[in-house]
Amino acid sequence: MDIENVDIVCVPYAGGANPTGSIGLENIYGEESTRSDYITIHGCYKGFHLGSGAQAQNSGPFNHFAIGFNGITTGAVSCMNYTGTSGSGPTTIQNFSCGGYSGGTGVGVYIDGVNLRVIDIHCQNLNNGCIEVGKNAYSEAIKIENVVCISASPCVDLSNSQGSESITVESIHTDNSGITFRDNQSPGACTVLASNEAHLGFYSRSAYSNVQGGNTGNNILTTASECINLFNGHVM
Repeated sequence: MDIENVDIVCVPYAGGANPTGSIGLENIYGEESTRSDYITIHGCYKGFHLGSGAQAQNSGPFNHFAIGFNGITTGAVSCMNYTGTSGSGPTTIQNFSCGGYSGGTGVGVYIDGVNLRVIDIHCQNLNNGCIEVGKNAYSEAIKIENVVCISASPCVDLSNSQGSESITVESIHTDNSGITFRDNQSPGACTVLASNEAHLGFYSRSAYSNVQGGNTGNNILTTASECINLFNGHVM
């Protein structure tokens, strides 16, 4: 299935409230040869939902999305939700623009799954940030690259709710306000304030297993001065 050059509108033509819980585009079963390109979505509470368990595996890429929240003034909204768990992926989201919401809870991208690459993302005017990883489900094998945030803080956030590992974040740019990057997980939890570092070059959190010693933990490698580097559980 190939969806291209489509404009999706959830704003009622005859007036009234936007349908609560509306979803602009959803792919939970389409796998190989399923992709989307040049999609605009207006006024839906959830712009794009991709994945459901091991479904929608090997789908994509999904490119050139522009999503806004016209007509929505309250409630929880998101431009994209990824929920592909074990067995799904890999897939790519690229050239993704999201923003324009100051009502209730507005997040650009929820990543709650595995095997996803997110690249070239622009978020603007989102009161709860741009990218949230691992809030609703354990997440791993995620790469986030080239993100620009304007009035969208934190720009990238690794939640300690469900946890994440094997996460790589590169080239994050902010407008010098709020939080550039935050990892809420231990060990190595850290917050990169935009007032100190408006740009983040590189951050990677991965798991290690020391078979001989029977130990497990996290390795962290980063260019951020406000975070630590860990190797086999030891500060570098």
